[in-house]
Amino acid sequence: MLEQYSRFGRELFLQGVNSSHSGNMSVRAGDRISMQGDGIVPIDTEGVYYFKTVPVIVTGLTVGSDEVAEKLPQLLQNYKAAIVRGHGSFAVGQMLEEAFQWTSSLEASCKTLYLSRLLSPRGEEEEEGKW
Repeated sequence: MLEQYSRFGRELFLQGVNSSHSGNMSVRAGDRISMQGDGIVPIDTEGVYYFKTVPVIVTGLTVGSDEVAEKLPQLLQNYKAAIVRGHGSFAVGQMLEEAFQWTSSLEASCKTLYLSRLLSPRGEEEEEGKW
């Protein structure tokens, strides 16, 4: 497990998903865990195929929050990934590699969406409630 943490943690850093002093990684072990809109609608082919939409939750507190602990697991039962606004993405998978795939795919989709909106010649406004 430590080898996988090292491998995927390094990959997340190299892909710009986490900085050297941020981000969390956790793995469910039985019933324990070790260690601007309300949704994102990807526009890239991979994102549309994998996610369709990614929910974004807003909480008063993002780190160590009972509210996040209550809302997030419910979302992750129905979605491969979710985002806590002001904190970052969370993903689930049968194995750590699968969660890594969803996290890195979501990051790529968000970058594509952001650049598309940034470069839009019409200065499109974001769709209400979606990014």
